[in-house]
Amino acid sequence: MYARRRREMAEPFEREQESDVAELRGAAQAVGIALELTPSGIVTVPLRGGRPMTEVEYAQLPEPVRAR
Repeated sequence: MYARRRREMAEPFEREQESDVAELRGAAQAVGIALELTPSGIVTVPLRGGRPMTEVEYAQLPEPVRAR
């Protein structure tokens, strides 16, 4: 009974969190960044042509572009 009630209480918060993350991912993608959720938090990944850049591609960017 405890597990069921706990799940019932958590579900609305989980749905809201999923919605917020989807909105944030959309906003990030609009400026050329992908967001990945990891156990330690959110990681940003630069995009090029709609796909994640490799470390080599990123390293080849001019410093002002990397800083931006």
